[in-house]
Amino acid sequence: MSNSMLEVLARMWGKSVTLGWGAVAVYSRERLNRLLHQQYLDRLGGPRDLPLLTLELSTGAREATGGQPELVSSAPSLTSVSAKRVSDSRVHLSLDIDEGAAVENDRASAPSTAISLTNIELGTPLLSFSTASVTNSRARLTMSIIAGTCSSTNRDDSKLFSVFNFSEAMDFKVEIDVDLAMVTGSVDRRGRVTLDLAKGSSFRCNLFADNRVLNAQLTASLAKWFKGLPARCSLFELGIIDLDGYGPLTPTGFILRTQAAPGAKVRSAMNYGDGAVLVFIRVRADGRDGASPDQHFPYLLPDGDYSATLVISDHLLGHASEIDLVLLNSILFPASHEFIERERATPGDLAVFGNINPLRTTMTVQPSGRVIHAGEHVQFKLYDGSGREQQASRWSITGLTNHTAAAQGEITAKGLYSAPDVDHIGHENLTVLVTAEFDQGGETYIASARVQVAYERLQLMPRVVSFAPNQREIHLSAWETGGSGTIDWRLLGAEQGELGVTDGHSAVFVPFADTTLRPLAVQQIQAKDSEEGTAALVMVNAQQLLALEPRFVPRLQSQASVKLAETSGMLSTLPKRWRIMAGKGAINQSGQFTASDNTQTQNNVVLCEVLKDGVVYATDYSVVQQSQMQQEPTWKSLRVHNIKVKGGANLGTTGALFPNGFQQLQIEVTVDTAEVDGKHYPLSIKELNSIRIFEGAARQELPDLEDAEGIETGKLRWATRKLRNRFDPAIPGNLLSSLPTTRSATEQTSTFYLHTLGTAGEIPTFYSGLQSDSNEWFYSNSTSDTNSKIEVTAKPLPDFTDDDLYSFKGYRVDGGGNYYELPDLPGHDDFYLFPRTVDYWKLKYKLSAFMTCEFVPSGLETLPPDVEGKLNVSTLSWENNHRSEQGGSFTGWIFYAKTDKDTQPPTHVRFDDALQKQLPSLIDLEIPVDFKEFEVETLIITNHRRDDVSWIDSKKNDAIATLSREMAVRLRDRNGNLHQRKISFLPESIVGHRNHLKHSRFVGVTLSNQGDR
Repeated sequence: MSNSMLEVLARMWGKSVTLGWGAVAVYSRERLNRLLHQQYLDRLGGPRDLPLLTLELSTGAREATGGQPELVSSAPSLTSVSAKRVSDSRVHLSLDIDEGAAVENDRASAPSTAISLTNIELGTPLLSFSTASVTNSRARLTMSIIAGTCSSTNRDDSKLFSVFNFSEAMDFKVEIDVDLAMVTGSVDRRGRVTLDLAKGSSFRCNLFADNRVLNAQLTASLAKWFKGLPARCSLFELGIIDLDGYGPLTPTGFILRTQAAPGAKVRSAMNYGDGAVLVFIRVRADGRDGASPDQHFPYLLPDGDYSATLVISDHLLGHASEIDLVLLNSILFPASHEFIERERATPGDLAVFGNINPLRTTMTVQPSGRVIHAGEHVQFKLYDGSGREQQASRWSITGLTNHTAAAQGEITAKGLYSAPDVDHIGHENLTVLVTAEFDQGGETYIASARVQVAYERLQLMPRVVSFAPNQREIHLSAWETGGSGTIDWRLLGAEQGELGVTDGHSAVFVPFADTTLRPLAVQQIQAKDSEEGTAALVMVNAQQLLALEPRFVPRLQSQASVKLAETSGMLSTLPKRWRIMAGKGAINQSGQFTASDNTQTQNNVVLCEVLKDGVVYATDYSVVQQSQMQQEPTWKSLRVHNIKVKGGANLGTTGALFPNGFQQLQIEVTVDTAEVDGKHYPLSIKELNSIRIFEGAARQELPDLEDAEGIETGKLRWATRKLRNRFDPAIPGNLLSSLPTTRSATEQTSTFYLHTLGTAGEIPTFYSGLQSDSNEWFYSNSTSDTNSKIEVTAKPLPDFTDDDLYSFKGYRVDGGGNYYELPDLPGHDDFYLFPRTVDYWKLKYKLSAFMTCEFVPSGLETLPPDVEGKLNVSTLSWENNHRSEQGGSFTGWIFYAKTDKDTQPPTHVRFDDALQKQLPSLIDLEIPVDFKEFEVETLIITNHRRDDVSWIDSKKNDAIATLSREMAVRLRDRNGNLHQRKISFLPESIVGHRNHLKHSRFVGVTLSNQGDR
């Protein structure tokens, strides 16, 4: 449906659409998905990368070890697995079942089938608003399965049913319904629009879409896996609202909603799934929230090149300068993107239309997401945020699951990537991260792209599959990397049925009626584009009484041999006949199979028969996969697995930190693998990133705090981050940097930062764990190493009630007087003889400097924060309250501690916006900072004494009453400890009260369990 700019403005004409909110920000799906894609690429290969997914599913009924039932179903039993295209052009995995085979009273006779999904990699998360409602913040998230293996076996005899490798082209997807959330940092004072995969609901996957039993198991297992992800992996950002500041249009909070674009809920629509995220923003000038939107809220993104809209309520348009300087600059985005205005209009509210664009220094590598064949070459290029090609300073590559350098290929200094050849890749599919670094102006900018390298150019699903009795058909699909897009299908050997092509990628095989009467038959089917592949369909129409070992032989090299044996002992005195049912290999009558000299991947079906007088009494078969791919070698055990407090006492086995949630203790996990046949194979990148910290015998994993600088609520006791925050570590950094490094060249390390809000004196024990590519967990406390675990003490907090630990002194910076440091007596002549002065009062904590500063309502003891705009960041007082009084004092403030978002000290003193509005005599409050008295990480309250501030001009209204109150401020020192102080003039009963400031602690609502201070 059309949604032109004229239509958008017409809906807004002559009225306010903000529902009483200060502003509404609207972000389009298309640009949000770009942000998600950029974050996904930035995380690949790092600690925030999604881990590999391995799941075990089953049908039938069977008791697991220890008598506990496994995840099984007594519903219809699985008998085969195949691919099928359905009406929406997606590929589904079809599982043909005998609906009556597994009823409760016949459970013993039902086949028990195990489905293994191993080393599954998920692609970029993408948002859809096809189910969005403006009354909530829900959206749908889709992630493609881009690599991994699916296999099914009979659990009773380990007979292979089916196996295939995933490719992104197969279009298997995981869908999650997510509620977008607002996460507000109490320290960095930023509100983040986030989506959290771990908090998703209504999981779906089209892998087993045609089988409700396996589909239910799969979705339940997916939900459990996603909910167990650490926050650093599961949390993505869509937008940022900067809440730092005290102007009338400074955002103070927001709510989120999602909205489908007009017509975007219609599945056949061209814009299906399109839509936007709506952010309804409360600003400081408005004390309360606006109304919640309903289904009639207009869609405010016009057609064309617009990806974001900001609407400022009409009642705030008097703050014209603040709109650009504060509100527009408060709309931020992750991944180095920014809001760029294109045009604006004022149909009622002020509407600013623009785009979420990358900064010029935002680099991208192209192409990204390519699938190539082993041995192929791809030229990668680096582009800046304006789309201009740049010459990278360096190129590098990183395989995510490989254990040897040869398996990931090579890249030149010009960005030409050569994929590993078929002799060295060692994986059916390998994800490789291609990274470019760009040096400019003393900074290094980094960008990456993902490339999938496939061993087989043609991906065939399934490559081998067994029919079940009475099964009617098998569906097959194939895709070729770089092929024409159309697959030719044909039967090989004796025809056992009919083959029909369903589309350019898919076909269906239906056996002849007489084929189903044979005990066992095999049909080979060839799929061909520029390359070819062969599938083997095994039709099992009678019970196989023999027992061949091994059941399945993967990746047997050409001309190599393997011994097959019949192990049941049934009819052992009768002769056996071995023969090849499908494939080009050979078998002798002692069961020795020899692969052909053909290098093409193929499946051989070998049959063993027990004969007497030409009559077959019993049979069984094995599948031998002939493939030139040599599985990459890997490690088998760990030589070293320890955990240390870096710089900690007792060889790093102990440490201590303040339980304020923000101080951090550096933890280092070291791992080294044992050599295999004299060679060393390190952990893969995925394995290294799987390392986590645990507590207790129950292996309770510590929560992850990726986006928060510390533990901001009392809900968590202990938690970890992978990144260091701005606060000083519990063990000084200079000590840590001076420690000698004694690691061997093969050891790998993973660093964590431990935080706590635990009870002082508590001493828990922690250890580490890692998950191998084979899904096995290894724990440090399973070893006898001295550093198999650590003990960490929550130290008692300092006594913040001791006012002697604080210093609050005044210094004259302008206006004259005999004293550089102000006299102790507020009635001293240096005040009365100099009526116009500027004094800097410096608040310091003697044990540590301050890192953060936040003003809060001074009535916080009884008022929720900011409930009615009761926040003042300046205070004022007159000499007395006579109508003719002109002598008044008012305060400003200066604070600076270098952070990522504020890299330069303020140039001017900051004041409460209400001062100039309420006191007409204060014409100019643009007062430069006196840098002679300025100090970093110190709160400076400036006292401006004047003799031209008329008391009667103030009119004593509510705003003046608020400004006359004491100020309340929260500060965190470099150790992360919280200080809550009140600052005011001296009591009016003291002569010269407006000349001096005082401070004291206040008892307020804290965001930690440090108690009232």
